[in-house]
Amino acid sequence: MPVDPSDSRHTAFSLGIMPRDLEQPISASISHKMKWAAKRQVTRDEDTAYSLMGLFGVSMSIAYGEGAGRAFSRLVNEILNGTHGFDGRIMDLFNFGEGTRNPYEDHISRLLPVNPQAYLDSSDYSFSTGPLIEPLTSTHLGLRIPVLVLPAAPGRPSAGKYTPLGDYFANPINYTIAHPDYMSNDTPTCLNILDISAKKVAFNWLGEDARCIVAVLNCSAAPEDGSVLIPSKCLADGYIHTNKTLWVNTTTKMDKIPTKHPITFELRKKMWPKYNEDFYTVAHKDLGRHGMQFLWMYL
Repeated sequence: MPVDPSDSRHTAFSLGIMPRDLEQPISASISHKMKWAAKRQVTRDEDTAYSLMGLFGVSMSIAYGEGAGRAFSRLVNEILNGTHGFDGRIMDLFNFGEGTRNPYEDHISRLLPVNPQAYLDSSDYSFSTGPLIEPLTSTHLGLRIPVLVLPAAPGRPSAGKYTPLGDYFANPINYTIAHPDYMSNDTPTCLNILDISAKKVAFNWLGEDARCIVAVLNCSAAPEDGSVLIPSKCLADGYIHTNKTLWVNTTTKMDKIPTKHPITFELRKKMWPKYNEDFYTVAHKDLGRHGMQFLWMYL
């Protein structure tokens, strides 16, 4: 039987809403809800954000005329400031590509999306995280978030030799730059994470030597002993920094690599017999010998 276009269920399906989502829409992941909004047509631009308040269980004032971008930014901040801020599922908020963001756009945090369209290329990974010992907060410096920093050897996709820095390794990541005008001959499209070559491989970026890192977003500290819980399925951001070392600090100036899709990869441990573990637990004192660094950053 042909589908009646006026049927609300047909409209829902066209937005990517599945039958199971109609039963419990609030339980859907953040990125899935954003995908629904990305395909929705509204009469007033701000309604793209306002219509999502119920789905995310937040409340904010209605101010028609503020513009779609401002309304969506306020929605994201309400999601962060609500109960989601203590919930590990908040990590799915960062499961997006660049969308329609301008690569040179000045924004308080490059970790936060500027519109729901950014989620059209989100990953289907289910990202786990350990307990958040404090909520993620948006500040004038950016979003304050714990990250696991992993150095990466930048380059073009190749079958080059890969030697892990320590006991952990990840498959090479090939990615697509979201904005062609951001690309240059020196811009890498492949990252070998935790490759020993990251110690010596640099590339010319804006006229100076620079290095690449990935910042794993869905990691956390174990409050009972201070160790770090590292997920096997990682959601990360790629950055370029110019301090010419493997290490960064909370104020290191970095440029985000504008990828079309979120950076995701699986982290594995050498000689580890269990490949179905959700997390690895590593003591702070042992991170350095694996080439890892855990710290709170403003991104």
